[in-house]
Amino acid sequence: MGMVQIDDVREGMILEEDVLQNGQALMKAGMKLNDRHLRLCKQWGVESLNIHGTDAEKVEKDFLSQVPPEVFRSAEEQATANCKNWDLTQPLLQDFYQLHLHRLIEKAMYDKFGN
Repeated sequence: MGMVQIDDVREGMILEEDVLQNGQALMKAGMKLNDRHLRLCKQWGVESLNIHGTDAEKVEKDFLSQVPPEVFRSAEEQATANCKNWDLTQPLLQDFYQLHLHRLIEKAMYDKFGN
């Protein structure tokens, strides 16, 4: 189980704990999430969900394992060029670099495959 950012939650994942808003359960633990649930979470301002059997690191690894090597290399080259003046020994800048790389990969995947 682990917290997963709402943008990384996918249909079919199962909630580990209730989603509460103002003390009221919006969704119950054990629910299998569908597209409607994810849209509602975004509308309610839910930023992350506790998902059964996964965590943010596993979601990231799963995502990267589906990226064709040429897409990853291209995005990595672009991110490196864009961030060449950053001190990547700084943890915050490392996080920003990873976020930037991830977004470049997502854009390239969308451009290439339309999803």
